[in-house]
Formats: sequence, structure tokens, C-alpha cells
Amino acid sequence: MKVIWVCRPASGAPMKSGSQRIDHTGTNEIWVGRDHRAWHPGLSFDDDRVSRSHAVLRQRAGTWFLEDRGSKHGTLVDGREITGHGEASLAPGAEVVMGDTAWIYAPDDWIVVEDGPIAIYGPPCRHTTNYALLHCGVPLEVGPLTAWNRGADSAPESRVRVELAGPHLHAVIELGVPRLGAGERAGIPCLDLLKNTALALLGESETWTLELPAGRPFFTQPIRVHGAWTLSLETTDLRTVAAMVLPHDPRIERVVLESEQFLHGRTDHVTFESLLRQSRGDVETAVAECLYRLFSERCQPRCSDRILCGRGYQAVRQPHRMFLAPSPGDPEPTCEGTCLDWSLLVASCLEKTGLLPLVVFCGPEKEVVNHAMVGWWCDSAPGARPVIDRNDLLEHLRKGHIQVLDMTLRCEVSELPCAEAMAGSRKRLERETWACAVDVGALRPPRGTITPMAWSLEPDVMRAHALAMETAKWRGAKRVGLTFLLYGLMANGGPVTREIFEAAGVDLRERCATLLKTLPHGEADTVPVRTDAYDKCADRSRRSAGASSVAESDLLRALLEVAPYSESLERSWPKDERDRVATELESRYPRKSAIVMTIGSIP
Repeated sequence: MKVIWVCRPASGAPMKSGSQRIDHTGTNEIWVGRDHRAWHPGLSFDDDRVSRSHAVLRQRAGTWFLEDRGSKHGTLVDGREITGHGEASLAPGAEVVMGDTAWIYAPDDWIVVEDGPIAIYGPPCRHTTNYALLHCGVPLEVGPLTAWNRGADSAPESRVRVELAGPHLHAVIELGVPRLGAGERAGIPCLDLLKNTALALLGESETWTLELPAGRPFFTQPIRVHGAWTLSLETTDLRTVAAMVLPHDPRIERVVLESEQFLHGRTDHVTFESLLRQSRGDVETAVAECLYRLFSERCQPRCSDRILCGRGYQAVRQPHRMFLAPSPGDPEPTCEGTCLDWSLLVASCLEKTGLLPLVVFCGPEKEVVNHAMVGWWCDSAPGARPVIDRNDLLEHLRKGHIQVLDMTLRCEVSELPCAEAMAGSRKRLERETWACAVDVGALRPPRGTITPMAWSLEPDVMRAHALAMETAKWRGAKRVGLTFLLYGLMANGGPVTREIFEAAGVDLRERCATLLKTLPHGEADTVPVRTDAYDKCADRSRRSAGASSVAESDLLRALLEVAPYSESLERSWPKDERDRVATELESRYPRKSAIVMTIGSIP
């Protein structure tokens, strides 16, 4: 634990202030007192009005309690006298007054920095995050902080520098500290560290570092950033699962197209779109049954390891990674994933057909996730709440407003009819102690703000996009166009880019330096906006990738294809050089097929 203190002697002696970090390893009890006789209490103050054995701190279940041990001048906790009243719990940031000394309790991970008489303290950032949270707009906040002037004189306005740094990120923010009178405190609101940072969707797990280099002690905090395709299983973060429902993924589009053939003979419709325009009958369940038949009859559904209770972040498979190539002795392809992977796969298919899906989480105790299944609305639009609790979920099930399906039941029992799988899913949900459903439809625009995550990009492509955005911001450009994207790809210098340019006889370093001089610049201080041409180029690279992740070769090919239609790119990138690069690209990395042939094909 940490303690920030100030001693203002009533005798008129000079004021003293400081901070201490108390090592309580191996003990749950710390004595607080005066150290004049060198008996060395765990927390000591050089204050004649603090008794030698003034109080004792005890820790139970992660909470600290303070008990006054019959001191002469008493003890106040947040202004309340505790002498003779037993123990008082200490909340983080609580103020304790003993004699002429006032001190603040701060947990071990709290921010505590001092600059002369000014002390700044408060809770740190969350220690872990992931790109799904950032994509969904969940802020990476520090604070709220408190500034405390422990001096005898007023302190003028000041600023505290906060830095957030990572392999592809460097953000600098300055916190304003207002003028403070002697002994005064002022709150500093929460600060979103990424609010004005151009952050591309990166897929690699990495570590960022939060630093407050001003003052002492120097504060630093590592922040673990999990990869794009991980889901935080904290119940407050579960709504971000909507970002991983991908109705426009090529694999999903193909699955939906193939499953429509099961409408033939059962209905007069040939597409899900025409079926859903029909208002009579349980058409939503008919759509789900067609998808169920496709997975049952055209591949071997398998369930891999289940979600682990208590795990903070769960890896999620993208749709194309669930389909495995058939083995030599088995002609049927395999579709394999956890219950969460299956739920996201089916939810993506349902949303592609036009239905409004839900992702249902449940567990053996409150707010502990250990299983997932998919659901959908029947004859009812999503409600105003993006997360539905267990009681309301079961009520909707009883009224027929919602249906649920646990695909792992089909993985466990072959030839299980869809109706029986749905009945078994409902029974399981009713048995669970805790459950909630994330309503994907309620989170999509215009009701909500969560859109599907960007297409899967390979790390070097992610870095190229990030460099393009960061360079545009650095140069004060209002818009980031194709020349910035080309610069990002060259400046990143991935292995494919180096290979192609070297084979084409182009000095990549020299070309990068020349291109940098031609990039637009301005005086904008906001995050630049991507141009339409930039977005069209990114879409072209996704189509080039087919059902695979977008690679360097796909992005380079897209830039070569759009260059003749871009005046800025045509001017910045000589045609003869582009032709040589295009020739080497096609000979070394031939164009992929952008068509997903069947449900089990591996592109």
C-alpha cells in the first residue's frame, strides 16, 4: 500500500510532507505510530501528537481496516472519529488524521506522484484491454485523479504530462492542475488516453506503458493489450461481442447462400429475404433450421475446449479459421470451435439473412461465464436494453419472443434434429444459475454504435494502416489519402514489400524518403479522416484476399490497381516503377481466388 502525508505542527514548526510505500508481504497487520524510540512501526510519523502505538491496520479479504489503540489525540477517518468505536474500513483515497498529520491511503497500483508540495493520486488505467473494447469505443481511462496542495502557500496552475507508448503508438496528454490554496484539493476528471489518437485495428497482442514522468516517484504502469480476436469475459464488457458478429465475411455469405437450398420443397421461397418478408408462421425458426441442416449434413461439427470459468480474455476464431480441410480418409470437411466460436458463427449467419441475433452467456454462478449459445428474435424487434438479464430472457423464451440454439449439442449427438437441439438448449438455459443475452440488433446503428470489426488484417498490413494514420496526424493533415497509405506500407518495410521492391530494382529507403517530402501537410489538430479513395483501396485489398486475412501482397496489389485513377498517387509514384513492381508481384505472389467455393473449402 501507499501513503501520502503532510504534517502541519500546531506549534508553528516547519511543515513536512512526503509519501511512503509500505511492504506488507507476509503480514496482514501493520502498526501505525511515532518512531522516537526506534521501535519501528510499519507506518511511522515524526509528529509529537501521534502516539507511539497510535493505531493498527489490518487486512481482511483485500480490504484494510484501521483501529485506534487508545491514542491520546484520537483518529479521524474521512472526518469521522473512530477512537473507541472499533475498526473503520479504509476505502481507496480515504483521508486519515492523527494528531497534526493527515495521510491518504492509496492501493499499491494507484498513481502517486509528487512535485514539491503538490501530490497527485488516483486509480490507474485498467491493466488489460483488447482491441474489441477499443473498437467499441470503451475508453482507456486514467483517473479520476486528485491534486492536493500540502504546502503552506498557494500553488499556481500547473500541468502534468501523461504518456502512453507502445510498439505502434505514442500518445502524449497534459493534465491541467488548477490553482490551489494551502491545503486545498481539486479533482481532475477521467482522461481518455485514446480520444485524440489515430489508432488502427491491430491484431497482435502487445504491451503499452503508461507513464507520468513528472515529479517523484516516477509512475509507470504496463497495460496488456490482447489481440483483436479475443473477448473480455468480464460481464461489463460482454456487449463488445457484437463487434465479432461478422455478417459480411465472405465465408458467412457463402454459408448463407448454400443453406438457402434447403428452402426448396419446404417452402415456396428460394431466398431467405423473400421468406422473411412473409409475416405468417415461424419463419425465423425456419431460417435457423436451414442453417442447422447445412452444418449437420455438409460438414462434421465439432466442439473444441469449452470456455474456462474465470478466464479474463477468451480467444475467438474467425469464421474462416473454423473450417478445416477434409482428411485423406474422410471426404467431409470439419467445422470446429468452442461454444463461443459456434455462437458467433451462427449469429453472423443469422444477421446476414436479416434476422436479429443474440449471443447468450450463462454460468454456474453470478457473473461467471462458462458457456455460450446463440439466440434470435421471433416476431419482435430488439428492446432498448442491449443486455438482457436472466429473468427477462426466460420470460421472452416462455412467450416465444426469443428462441435459442446450442450448437454444441449437435456436436455431441450426431443426427440430432434441430427441434430437439432447440428444446435441449432451452432446458440448459433454465437450469443455469446465471445468464444474460447480448442483443446484437440493439447494439447496431442506428439503435447503438457497435459495428462489425474490420476485416482480418495481417500484422504488417495493420502496421501500414497505423503508420498512414499517425503520419497524417503528425503532418497536420485533415484527410489521409492513398499517398499516406503507400507511405505506411513502405515505411513499415514488411518482408513482402522489401522483397518485391528489391526485385524491381527500387531502393525502398530512398523511395520512402522521397515520398515523405510530397505528403500533404497542414495545421489540423484532430484525428484525420480517411478519404473515399482510401476506403475503396482497403475494400479492394479485402476482395483480393478472398476468405483469408489481408496480406501485404493484397494491399500492394490494390494500390497498384487504383494508382491510375488517383491523381496524387499517379504523381507521387512513377509509372515505370509501378509496372516493374506489378510484374514482380504477380510472378511471386499470384492473385488469390476471391470466391469461396463450398462450405468446407480452404482458400
